[in-house]
Amino acid sequence: MPLLRAVAPRLSRHIFPGRQCSVKPAQVHTFAPTRVPARSLRQTPFLKAFRSQSTVTSPQTTSPLANLGRNITGSKKASFASSFPETSSKTVAYWLFGSAASVFGIVIFGGLTRLTESGLSITEWRPVTGSMPPMSAADWDSEFSKYRASPEFKQLNSNMDVHEFKKIYWMEWTHRLWGRVIGLTTLVPTIYFIARRQVSFPMARNLLLINLGIVSQGVVGWWMVKSGLKDDLFAKGAHPRVSQYRLATHLALAFSVYSAMLWNGLQILRERHLVLNSQPSRAKAFLERLSSPALRPLRVATAALTILVSITVVSGALVAGLDAGLIYNEFPWMGNGLTPPKSELFSAFYSRQPPPHNDLWWRNLLENPSLVQLDHRILATTTFIAVNALFAYARFSPRISMNITKGTKMALTGVLGVAYLQVTLGLTTLLYLVPTSIAAAHQAGALVLLSSMVVLGSTVWKTPRLTRLVRAEWVSMRGRQGQVHRQMRCIMSFNKLPSKASLPAEPFKINISDDKISKMKQLIELSPIADLTYESKLKDRSLGLNRDWLVNAVDSWQNHYDWYVNTMLPPFNFTMPPDTHKETRKKSETHMNSFPHFKAPINTTKGTLKIHFAALFSSKDDAIPIILIHGWPGSFIEFLPMLDLYRKQYTPQTLPYHLIVPSLPGYAFSDAPPLDDDFTQEDVASVLHELMLGLGCSKGYVAQGGDLGSNLSRIMIKTYDECKAAHINFCIIREPPTEFAADAPPISEAEQEGLKRAQWFKQVGSAYAMEHATRPSTIGFALAASPIALLAWISEKFLDWTDQDPPLDTILESVSLYWLTGCYPTSIYPYRQLFQSKPAGNDYIQKPLGFSWFPKEIAPAPRRWVQTLGNLVFWRAHDQ
Repeated sequence: MPLLRAVAPRLSRHIFPGRQCSVKPAQVHTFAPTRVPARSLRQTPFLKAFRSQSTVTSPQTTSPLANLGRNITGSKKASFASSFPETSSKTVAYWLFGSAASVFGIVIFGGLTRLTESGLSITEWRPVTGSMPPMSAADWDSEFSKYRASPEFKQLNSNMDVHEFKKIYWMEWTHRLWGRVIGLTTLVPTIYFIARRQVSFPMARNLLLINLGIVSQGVVGWWMVKSGLKDDLFAKGAHPRVSQYRLATHLALAFSVYSAMLWNGLQILRERHLVLNSQPSRAKAFLERLSSPALRPLRVATAALTILVSITVVSGALVAGLDAGLIYNEFPWMGNGLTPPKSELFSAFYSRQPPPHNDLWWRNLLENPSLVQLDHRILATTTFIAVNALFAYARFSPRISMNITKGTKMALTGVLGVAYLQVTLGLTTLLYLVPTSIAAAHQAGALVLLSSMVVLGSTVWKTPRLTRLVRAEWVSMRGRQGQVHRQMRCIMSFNKLPSKASLPAEPFKINISDDKISKMKQLIELSPIADLTYESKLKDRSLGLNRDWLVNAVDSWQNHYDWYVNTMLPPFNFTMPPDTHKETRKKSETHMNSFPHFKAPINTTKGTLKIHFAALFSSKDDAIPIILIHGWPGSFIEFLPMLDLYRKQYTPQTLPYHLIVPSLPGYAFSDAPPLDDDFTQEDVASVLHELMLGLGCSKGYVAQGGDLGSNLSRIMIKTYDECKAAHINFCIIREPPTEFAADAPPISEAEQEGLKRAQWFKQVGSAYAMEHATRPSTIGFALAASPIALLAWISEKFLDWTDQDPPLDTILESVSLYWLTGCYPTSIYPYRQLFQSKPAGNDYIQKPLGFSWFPKEIAPAPRRWVQTLGNLVFWRAHDQ
């Protein structure tokens, strides 16, 4: 065997992985084979290579786990701000919208307490103990006695009894309790989101400011109520009411908190849409439109109108505080003219300084009901006219209408509609002497109008932070583009067929259609999951798959499994032409396509099959060809991590091997077996052998296989001279007679445990194989009808046949590959031969054979049994 002697010293144990990815230091056992003379083989480099303890040094790569370790050890050096994400969770945005809705509600309810004169019914401020209402008649008497001491009771409600008092008390108590609930439902989630780093650092700061505003609102609320409880806080003999200044402050602060919640929620969603969910070209186009000089007048006008709406709202609070809506209940007239007489508007009655009354103008402006109402009329009319003017300008100005987005147009229409509604409510409130329901609706309309202005602003304004995030995303994408280009160069460098290859192998690109993916998602959504049973409730999966696990897996598959990813994009440049775009690839496809793939026609006695294979080809003339053969429910993707290791460790000029990873006939992207004849494992081995010969490996190659691949490797080494050696990590074998293993050491304790696992597999884990072997058509129909059924069938094997449960994404990727290629019914044909009297590949192997033993393989055979398979020159027992 001159070829084998020449190339074998470069073989490494990394060429022959088992099912497990991570391999701990293992024990190596060698012994004299029983059926062939050992003297000649003991001196061969091949045996020395198999016995070698040397390993291929893993390249130092930056893995997520390594990054995590560095982050943990270097956390003291990292700044506090850098520990926050760049974008906030959308859950925070929805929570902010919910909190804003609650603030909206309490503002309206607060207006009702004022309109029903309930706001002064509770005369003490007890932030904690005040949460409990009176529980007994004595408690009610105590509260009522405190209210009887207030100016409001003495001047307005002296005839009120306890029963009537309870009505206004419950109104104010509910208002205060609602405020406490808002405080808790804002503070606690804020702490949680910041602690769990679900918000960006600027958003964390904004949330703390919102909480500060809510706390201040509680303090200002009591400060306002307090102004109506003492005679010295309002003019002697005047109607007991809270200070209009404090009422306006209270309302303005509430509107500010509400606007802050709404604005920040909108900003989170916009940032996530532009940075995470939108194509960079669209994000660029959006920012370009916002930055357009043509839109500057619209941005300025929107800001000015928002300020005008806010001032109008505050003036409305002054009207409410002074009950100014109860005079001049007509429009547009105020008495005999459009305005009251000047003497009434600027009356010395409201001045608190001696002549020349230096405070005359501003005291009347803020305390004279007539002038306050006139001011509100002027502000409201100006606001209404400004809204109409802005709408007309934006819709009919060519410069504006050509540059505004659809969202801006919708927001402008919304502002216009709300403005007309608000004017209608305001006039109705005035003309009908401030009825409670309409007045409350008018106050709600003011908040809706402010909300619509905030929404409009979010469509025309951009923050420096948003620009920075989009720019950073473009820079990051540009880096990923370079990575893709490097991967493509890597593919191109390893994709040159060996010089002696004669097979017309063509490069192949994996491309699952969007329609197939969409249909798979639809079927996942529509397919039912069986109800809970005793068997499916068991956590140990002793009677099959656990239902909770399956429900979670289905949810992840449908809603969280990220099949798509953006990998190609142009450089960041806001001046790029509008037709610049990026190419979108699917996540799994991107990873798979980062390796060279081919499809080649293989002629067999039963027809021609196009076989798919991934490969890393060396440019060295003496590179060792190795075929790596998968099984079921595996596929070529099992070997991609190993290929990735080697392409990082070597270049085509230094790679000592040709690594070929075929998809077996009927699997993934290879053609299915012919319909007119049975297809045996010998037929599959013949296809793989012809593939290797066509790739120029006529002088010899090595076969490696696990599961079904182990059977095929044994068939190939036994049948074809060109297959010089084989390595397997799986075989199901019966205990041989004692004389066949006389020279082997006794079965170890670990191997005894392996035999127990093999017995477990035989008793409770092999039913699937019998179904595959005896009724492949039936089970093929059943599992090809539902992706959830296929997930349950395959994931059970992934969970039972590994040391630890593999990541869910690993399972979902494999199941998705089976489903999207429709290969499950065409992949189970080899099982028929497993139950024949003499399964394929069971003859004694004269050529060198290696075996890697894993304790969690489904049937770990002891060394003394495996040696009866053939000329076993290599044995390694792994811990996992």
